[in-house]
Amino acid sequence: MSNYIYIGAFLILVLASSVSQILLKTSANENREGIGIFLNYKVMIAYGILFSAMVLIAMLYRFIPLSTGTLLESASFVFVPALSCLILKERMAARQKVGVVFILFGIIIVAFF
Repeated sequence: MSNYIYIGAFLILVLASSVSQILLKTSANENREGIGIFLNYKVMIAYGILFSAMVLIAMLYRFIPLSTGTLLESASFVFVPALSCLILKERMAARQKVGVVFILFGIIIVAFF
């Protein structure tokens, strides 16, 4: 198989783990008390997605160099704020926007140079 297929699968799994973080945040914003904080469907689904993504990412490290995988995992620092803006309608501060741009430049520089 081509290395690009593994890289694409890796990025999809990083995106899935970012979605699970957004799902956890939506659950945290709900008013629940006691054990209901931890035992609700959003939390269980989010942890299921996160655990599955982590296991599959660990399996993909057999086919992708560690340096590439680490670089690709840093894309979550871009995915989470982007999803927060799209799904949760949160606003990014100027410093956050600058940080995301630096992360993107860092990914591009390390990937291609």
